[in-house]
Parts: sequence; C-alpha cells; structure tokens
Amino acid sequence: MVEFRNGGLNQAIVGRNCNCAWHKPEEYPPLRIVHFSGEAFTAGVETHHRPGGAVRVYSAAKTVADGFKFRNRIGLDVAIEALREGWQQRRFTLDELNAMAPD
Repeated sequence: MVEFRNGGLNQAIVGRNCNCAWHKPEEYPPLRIVHFSGEAFTAGVETHHRPGGAVRVYSAAKTVADGFKFRNRIGLDVAIEALREGWQQRRFTLDELNAMAPD
C-alpha cells in the first residue's frame, strides 16, 4: 500500500519474520511503515510479470481494506477516497473487497 499525503509517503513493506536488513531512510519523503505478518502479509498478493522480472504487489481490494484498517494513521478521508476511486474505476468487486476485510 503506497499513498502520498501531506508531503509524506505511507508504505506497507516486509513481514515481521523477514530476514532482511532494510531500514527506513532518513530522507525525503518521510515514510510511515506498517509491518504485516502471517495472513495479513500474504493475502491479496498479485504477481505481475514485467521485463526484468516478476513484481509482487497487493491487489486494489487489499489496499482499500488496509486503508480502512489503518484509517487512524492515514486518515479516514484517504481510505474513503481510495474506496471511491477504486470502485469507480472497477478495480475490484464487492466480493474481493469483502474477502480482504478483517472479520
């Protein structure tokens, strides 16, 4: 999930059990990072094949569901905007969105 807002960048990245040495850079734009693990990390992942290799990204439905999950961090207005734009552009169905929403 990546969202630009008020000069900052929100991004969901690696799972908690990842053995990687990535650290938040101290550069612009400021990042707010959310760590996922387990089902929250693996659900909704799509693989897109591009020149140079495969790229794994979260589906639009997963991104919108996570926007509402983290609405207190990113703002309810951002979550609603993502839902509205995704629905108008037919990026997901109601069933896909419901499957990504937590119980």
